[in-house]
Amino acid sequence: YAFALQKAITLKVNEDSADVVKWLEDFTVPLFKAGLIYDASSVWEIMFRCLQESKETLNQEKAKCLSELGTCNRRIGLEEKAKKQFEKALNLLEKDVVIDHLTAQIANNLGECLMANGCAERAEEFFILASSFEADFSDEQIETKIKILHNLCDLRIISNNLLEANKIINNIFKELNAEIGDCKPELASTYNSVAIVKFRENKVLDAENSLKNALRCWSQKSDEHIVGVSRTYINYGDILAYQSKNEPALAHYRNAAKQFEKHSSTTHMNLAIAYYKMSCMEHELKSNKALNHAEKAFEIATECGTIDDGWFTAIEDHLKDLTEYNNKLVESISN
Repeated sequence: YAFALQKAITLKVNEDSADVVKWLEDFTVPLFKAGLIYDASSVWEIMFRCLQESKETLNQEKAKCLSELGTCNRRIGLEEKAKKQFEKALNLLEKDVVIDHLTAQIANNLGECLMANGCAERAEEFFILASSFEADFSDEQIETKIKILHNLCDLRIISNNLLEANKIINNIFKELNAEIGDCKPELASTYNSVAIVKFRENKVLDAENSLKNALRCWSQKSDEHIVGVSRTYINYGDILAYQSKNEPALAHYRNAAKQFEKHSSTTHMNLAIAYYKMSCMEHELKSNKALNHAEKAFEIATECGTIDDGWFTAIEDHLKDLTEYNNKLVESISN
């Protein structure tokens, strides 16, 4: 299959390099819809190699390939690898001084990777760059526009500017011709943001309902969005933990971790956070799994390479406290 596909792509590049990326994009859409992310990724990797071997410059086509590869890697939780691919794609577009929807899409994706690594200030630069093309988006590009608005909303939430966050949320619902309670697939990430805003406004029940809506929206999507789904489960677990519903909260943190594990993706900060929060709940519930999961969280966080991230510090401190607690417990039993 791979050999035949490579031959087909090579012939297509030599035949008409200007149209080949669009042809390949149509080819991989069914793979994405079927959730076959690894297969889609392998197709784009073959395509990128063929473009590199071409005598033509083809910077835009190469950037498109790298963007698709980055998207594939984000879907399976490989944020760091995706970040490098988006950076390389933007650099290729800058060489051709290209300013279009593709630039906005890649800039937004890069901003999301930086946000996932706790680099909000750097991420904002790319979200602002992406939003500068907003007026040029066609009706078919509404999904990118919504993603950019959602990310700007997240930044306002981080800075606790809830008034501006609510304005952006209302704008998103208006763009999608939707109301609170509607469960369009495009609203999945937005409901996460709604939940955080409601929680900070001390409207806990509204926050919980928003996360239920988010999970319903995710279930309607035809492909896998493990980062977004895991984030929803973590947020839901946090709200349940706030209400001292420790057992249900623990179940949601486990569901967050399962999103990565079922795709054999073991290096993502969301996975580390899920294990960290599982450990916190297990410690509350006097479970002997707490220390093992704290160690697992620290191991994953270290592999992510984001040691300057606030989550890394929280995970590291939790592991130290739990280790000390267990050592004292063992010593007490021995005595």
